[in-house]
Amino acid sequence: MKLYHLSDLHLGVESPFLGRAGHQRMVMRKLREVISRAREEDVKFVVLAGDIFDSNALSSSLVLEFLELLSEAKDVNFILLPGGGNAHREEVSGHDAYTENSLYRRLEVKSYFDRKDHLFLLTPEDPVAVFREEGMAFYGGFFDYPKTRLAEGVSYHVAVMHGAFGERPEFKEKSLKDERALAYDYLALGHYHRFKMLSNKAAYSGAFIQFEFLPYRKGASGYVEVDLSISPHPQIAYRAFEDAPRFIYFKVLSDKDLEKLKTLDFEHSYVKITGYLEDFRDDLEEIKNRYPDRIRIDEAAEIKREALIFVEALEKILEKKVPEELREEVKEVLLYGLKISSRKSDFERFLRDKYGL
Repeated sequence: MKLYHLSDLHLGVESPFLGRAGHQRMVMRKLREVISRAREEDVKFVVLAGDIFDSNALSSSLVLEFLELLSEAKDVNFILLPGGGNAHREEVSGHDAYTENSLYRRLEVKSYFDRKDHLFLLTPEDPVAVFREEGMAFYGGFFDYPKTRLAEGVSYHVAVMHGAFGERPEFKEKSLKDERALAYDYLALGHYHRFKMLSNKAAYSGAFIQFEFLPYRKGASGYVEVDLSISPHPQIAYRAFEDAPRFIYFKVLSDKDLEKLKTLDFEHSYVKITGYLEDFRDDLEEIKNRYPDRIRIDEAAEIKREALIFVEALEKILEKKVPEELREEVKEVLLYGLKISSRKSDFERFLRDKYGL
């Protein structure tokens, strides 16, 4: 029994370089391809694990356009999960969460699900979808494990969860060592924006189409194919889109870095230079002039050679204190603040005294 696992489409997001419309077109195009592949391979289930829409303030026309695309594939069951419920204070559920003003509660959207027998929305009030004939059951979890009992008479149990899961309690992640995880044959996760295997039966599919800058080589777009019939653990394979845009944080601190930048696939890559040694200023300007719609350079990106050790030490601090997906943004803010600060010497003295920089 196979299923496709997608998440974090973020329809309506303002994507760098591409804008809202460009990102939306790319999502819809690749979604059509995935649905077509599912039908060709007789895959009966496509799971969308939260943050399908970037905001509950989006127009109903966009929501209905998306649902209409799904409704065309009547031989595929689509399991949708909002990007959060409203039961937990710790939820970071500001996108398409199932709150009082959720777009999923709108009459025209709700009635759409009522009319289509192959579209299923998991909510805190109705968190389970059972398919007796196929022997499958899906359970919704909102920043936590599903709270319902397992259905009887089915072979495969799949938890569809949106939120922070893993083994980093400092980031309020729910542990996969929790005995509740043992009950499921697969855990389809959404929230983090890059593909990540957490165990032999749990994975984040990552953003379907990337829309934010990520460190070099981590900005892939795609989805997960899962074969539950493989024993003793499901077969999990990530399918990356080679023609999807890649938004890359990049630093040029050596000749090797510069050569790597020059060999990027600029047909599909968009680059944000977050740091470069002053020695490479002219080289970067030349590359930027060659690809003006592909490269941005942060205002505080230039690093004096004597300040390089400071920047490297700052990165080590951030590595310990800040989640990976936020590090570059935090560093950008800190370096820019240091650049414009009227108390720059005080800040540098603090870092030296506190961390030995």
